[in-house]
Amino acid sequence: MEIITFAPVMNEVHKEYSDIFLRENTNQEKICEDMVYCHTLAYIRSGEMVMRKGGRMMTLKKGDTALVRRSHQVKVYKQPTRQGEPFNGLFVRLDIDFLKNIAQHGTLPRPQGAPVAGKTMAIRLPNDAELMGLMETLDRYYSVELLPSQAFVASKVEEFVRSLVERNTDLVSVLFDCMDPWKPSVEEFMNENFTVDFTTEEFAHFTARSVDDFKSDFSSIYQKAPSRWLLHRRLDEAYRLLQEKEMSLTEIFTSLAFKNQSYFSASFKRQFGFSPSEV
Repeated sequence: MEIITFAPVMNEVHKEYSDIFLRENTNQEKICEDMVYCHTLAYIRSGEMVMRKGGRMMTLKKGDTALVRRSHQVKVYKQPTRQGEPFNGLFVRLDIDFLKNIAQHGTLPRPQGAPVAGKTMAIRLPNDAELMGLMETLDRYYSVELLPSQAFVASKVEEFVRSLVERNTDLVSVLFDCMDPWKPSVEEFMNENFTVDFTTEEFAHFTARSVDDFKSDFSSIYQKAPSRWLLHRRLDEAYRLLQEKEMSLTEIFTSLAFKNQSYFSASFKRQFGFSPSEV
């Protein structure tokens, strides 16, 4: 089934095919800020895609391919070039269940190098003709409305993923981080995403654990419950930001996932012994 939605920005078209493949086109800047929920293969046909996370930035231009890693909160700019070339990107999403199925129905190569750093939001796949070929093939099918089956698309993507990790074994620990022994680090994920308004269940999901396993791993690291650690960590960050005096009080407490100022102020005073306005 083909799902087509038109975004409110003029001349922007977002087409999503099945659960795996999508195409995005725009001749105006598009900004998205959200959690990247699953690993995504990206191929930029024209224009550029700029990704920012904290002080890090990566720009993909015409002909570039990359693996955008899951469980990252990333600000993405999909935009035309300064010369007016519109943005045209093709994307393949690799959700956890799909990757687990690949791992459980075939042997994966063992990574040879050190694990790829967890803070890397995307990994370039230089001159990956196979990925470009996969994207163009899928796009041709949908462009002429042949509408291939989900099973057909999945088989083509699985074939590519197996080829990709055979050519670069270090990507095994990235793509299959939902499998033991490649689960994401709880400590690293929490320190990167403590400002995100997630429930314990969502934190468990994004670290590829059951809720009980997440709580157990979390307790072994921090010796306290996730909710209590999050409150203290956010208040510590609020204190740091207040000292810098570059953000308003409202900007600070909303950016740190506090629901309202009264709760933030009361919690702040309990932890530090004085109110935010006294910093």
